[in-house]
Amino acid sequence: DRIEVRGLGIVALAALDAAPVGLVVDLAPPAAIERLPAPATVMLAGIAVPLVLIAPFEASAAAKVRLAVRIASGNSMAPS
Repeated sequence: DRIEVRGLGIVALAALDAAPVGLVVDLAPPAAIERLPAPATVMLAGIAVPLVLIAPFEASAAAKVRLAVRIASGNSMAPS
């Protein structure tokens, strides 16, 4: 399988038959994101999955997603 990765071009990437979903990241403008948001979830196939809003164009966006994944997996203090 192949996928276009902006800035890298077309790259080969193996597809998975299935993958667990442990977090939903919704891209939102900074004004829509609360400074101290309450925990949120979204229902996927009848299962509540943690939801975070991230401003995609902030320099810290990727770091926030990595931290949110660690928090959602219960491993927020583990070294990366």
